[in-house]
Amino acid sequence: MKHAVLIVATAICASNSSAQTTSGQQWAPSRFMMIDLVNKGYRVVAYQDNTTPASSITTSTYLLQKDNSLFRCDERLMSYDSKTNKSKIFFICWELAKPFE
Repeated sequence: MKHAVLIVATAICASNSSAQTTSGQQWAPSRFMMIDLVNKGYRVVAYQDNTTPASSITTSTYLLQKDNSLFRCDERLMSYDSKTNKSKIFFICWELAKPFE
């Protein structure tokens, strides 16, 4: 089971999602945030840090699983602005969906 989760974790790095699930996409946007999923009993089963030295964007990807349900949550940290002393952070989660129905 752990090997399957790691394979999924590797595959998610290249996947993108649009506003709605369409034919051929395996990740559907979710209205849930990571804290919502944890409160519903989901557990973090995989983590990947996608830090690229040449980029000013750092993405941490978490996979959360409960029974046969799987969510992918990304935390994106944009470049630090020294003038405002702030960074931009974005959070989004997707649910694993059937790509073809």
